[in-house]
Amino acid sequence: MLKGDLAVAVAGLLAGLIALCFFLVFFCIVFFVPAIIIASTRRKRVSKPLESGTKSVGTISEAFAISQRGVAVLFSVSPVHISHLASLNIVVSRPDGSSDAYLAFREFARTPDASGGEVVALFVRGTKVDDLPVGSVVDWVVA
Repeated sequence: MLKGDLAVAVAGLLAGLIALCFFLVFFCIVFFVPAIIIASTRRKRVSKPLESGTKSVGTISEAFAISQRGVAVLFSVSPVHISHLASLNIVVSRPDGSSDAYLAFREFARTPDASGGEVVALFVRGTKVDDLPVGSVVDWVVA
């Protein structure tokens, strides 16, 4: 009788181990395989190199100073084609015909009349509001 009980116990143990293996395989299939498939098919954002030259950003509609940040510049039409870069080299051509080069940083700004809630703004450092009058044209210099 002892051999029969031992055989039943071993068979039960083996059945439990086989059930545990099936459970682990099922768990991996249900949870890990979809995660791997989703991760491998997710599009990776690859930044294309920009062509050198200048690209028009827009015409300044408003400029105001923000302490320790620089001069914020808003445009009559929000420029959506500017990717989020660390810095932009820009040239500001004023209505009087003069122009200067500056370093700018893209930000988002909230305005009361913005239909989407936010518009693209540039923060220009190393200048004053008077150097960026309304009506000036901003060009992005791509090296």
